[in-house]
Amino acid sequence: MIYIEVIDNVVTKPSLTIYQIRSMYPYISWPEVPGEDILAEYNIYRLHTRRMLGTDIYTEAELPPNVSESIGSITYNAELSLWEQVIDLVDNSLEVVKADEKARLADFRYNHEVSGFYWTYVDANNPEITDQVFVYTDRESQLKVTAAYTLAKDGLWANGSCWKFGYGKFKNMTAQDIINMTLAVVSYVQTCFQTESALASQVDQATSKAEAEAWQWP
Repeated sequence: MIYIEVIDNVVTKPSLTIYQIRSMYPYISWPEVPGEDILAEYNIYRLHTRRMLGTDIYTEAELPPNVSESIGSITYNAELSLWEQVIDLVDNSLEVVKADEKARLADFRYNHEVSGFYWTYVDANNPEITDQVFVYTDRESQLKVTAAYTLAKDGLWANGSCWKFGYGKFKNMTAQDIINMTLAVVSYVQTCFQTESALASQVDQATSKAEAEAWQWP
């Protein structure tokens, strides 16, 4: 059993045993398990702990395997009229680690997917004139590119129509330009997903926590 010393609602000693309390007040005849009222006279209170895994509460004797503890701060629970410390349990089992890593990998892929890329624009009237333009690939921009591709494939894109690239660059685009840009976008996005797939497979095949966390985005 752990006790704390609290003075003016400030925890001054966060972890005390009954033996330490007896040494602090040697002139007091302490019972084996002192009552709350006796302790309170000396600003000593029993510290209650709650071990939480999600919404489930565990006692120390009931702890599931492969968990670690993340110890929180000590606070006063006014509803229960006691001082308590919530200890969050972290499930470190391999399957949980793999799921967490694949979720982190998906976030990593998404950030790359929507970050855009540089594409070489070639002037339709003079192929010797090229320019590096930045193509947006956020989800909204992908929809715009797909819509423009549909117009180009159906012969409805007016050659020379203007397209705005990143950093304020405008280019007059032919239908073939639109098709070429769309194919570049598809290739870029697909590469992101293929990379995620390969790394997710690596995570699935891991036989340890260290292996599951060892993936690196190229």
